[in-house]
Amino acid sequence: MLSTSAKFIHSIGFRLFSTFNVIASDGSSHSVSGRDNESVMSAIKRAGIPIVSACEGNMACGTCHIVLDKGHFDALAPASEDEQDTLDFVPKPTDTSRLACALHVSPMLDGATISIPGMGRNLVSEEDMM
Repeated sequence: MLSTSAKFIHSIGFRLFSTFNVIASDGSSHSVSGRDNESVMSAIKRAGIPIVSACEGNMACGTCHIVLDKGHFDALAPASEDEQDTLDFVPKPTDTSRLACALHVSPMLDGATISIPGMGRNLVSEEDMM
């Protein structure tokens, strides 16, 4: 469920950053503030939380697979076709799976809980690029 502040901020359209909770793959919990329109992956990395990004944010590998809480997931625009194509191949996707490189920080993520599952499968290897 969205926080009251997220609903208010979304309705007036003014905010420079949003804060969300990240549960790292080791189970530790972190509060992360990201600049609006920044990728969730960039915000997580800037906070010093380990997240794999083998394709460097190009929605090609699936290693930045994250899971959002249901209330915030439902408030977001659906994944693009390219993002969904990559999510189709990540190990153990959930109904609320997204790619951290494709999802951008916005007031709709304020107060969200984002989990980073354990190591995923890299859909792009160096051998595939040669």
